Amino acid sequence: MKEYGIAFDLGTTTIAAYLCNLSLGQIEDTYSMLNPQIEIGADVLSRLSYAQKSAENKDKLANLLGAAVVDIYEEFAANIEGGQILKIVLVANPVIMGSISQYSFSGLDAKVIKLPGIGGYVGADALAASYLVDKDRRSLNKKDESNKEKILLVDIGTNTEIVLLTDGVKYATSAAAGPAMEGGNIACGMVAVDGAIENVKLTSGRMSNSDIAYKTICTDEEALFIESKGICGSGLFDLLCCLLEVGAINETGYLLSKEEAMRAGVPGRITARILEDQSRGRYIKISESVYLTQEDIRSLQLAFAAIRGGIDCLLIEAGVELDALDEIYVAGSFGSKVSLESLTRLNLLPNMDSGHILQAGNLAGLGACHILMHEVAYQKATELKDEIKTLFLATYAGFQEAFVKEMHF
Repeated sequence: MKEYGIAFDLGTTTIAAYLCNLSLGQIEDTYSMLNPQIEIGADVLSRLSYAQKSAENKDKLANLLGAAVVDIYEEFAANIEGGQILKIVLVANPVIMGSISQYSFSGLDAKVIKLPGIGGYVGADALAASYLVDKDRRSLNKKDESNKEKILLVDIGTNTEIVLLTDGVKYATSAAAGPAMEGGNIACGMVAVDGAIENVKLTSGRMSNSDIAYKTICTDEEALFIESKGICGSGLFDLLCCLLEVGAINETGYLLSKEEAMRAGVPGRITARILEDQSRGRYIKISESVYLTQEDIRSLQLAFAAIRGGIDCLLIEAGVELDALDEIYVAGSFGSKVSLESLTRLNLLPNMDSGHILQAGNLAGLGACHILMHEVAYQKATELKDEIKTLFLATYAGFQEAFVKEMHF
């Protein structure tokens, strides 16, 4: 009988599942779906607040997520011929892991393994990703003397996890960026589903006839047109970069008025999109129903500054200079969808040579797969956890200064 396992990366927005052949040590199938807890709140903070109100709320969150895990398990099991699922590995951020820990998997035949978190708000997903990166880093150094001694891992999201891996010190922290980058608390923000603007560009740079063009997510291949309902994180990043390029917003994040934009030479078609009213204040119109307000820009700036300030403080505490980093790994589905140019232009990441910043995809999920398929990997991952020091930004003396310093684009 073939032996299988499933690795789950339980993300705030998306559940990613990997069916692994334990005998062959390879991934045979994948599945993803929206985390059903989204019906309670788009971000972990709103779900945490909901859970704290009553035991019934806490149970509901656990049941929504647990039932989804069981459904995926049963779907995989039904399609395995002559095989059995023996193990499940779960990784998630601390809030999501706390939620799934309330759920009983007693009805499943498979053994359920929950990877521990690193500490504080740095969770099991960050540990799985860190284990995979650190294993490869040490392996590469031995094989070809690559000297990839210092790697920074950044998983961008509502709770952005930052891990520094070196041959000497290892540090981790989490930056409370808030939900803005994933569309939360943004006037027209939404998650990356049908109807969300996911890509924005200028039609012709800073030319006088330049305008804003956008692409809307549409999974229906037969649909000739889909109306934009909002804008998701990758679209927000693109839009800010476009507005910075033409001068519609400045380095401080200030959105120019129509008159100021005309005097500054902002292309006429973009200037015409800048409007003001009593309810929204100043805003820029993207489509008939989608716009970005000055308040939205400030919310995004706060999120960016929290992440970049967290990176700065982690490096200071570890005694590692920015230019001493060999590589930066940008992990997670969100980080993979946003261009590296946007990440550096908006000051989330240091402006390093592009060859030293890697969009690595779902390292948490792949790390969970490795832990699932190799018996010794769980022990090695927990040993790595014990090597990593956790920095708490909320009480770190230099964080407020770093946060203010990084507010500018």
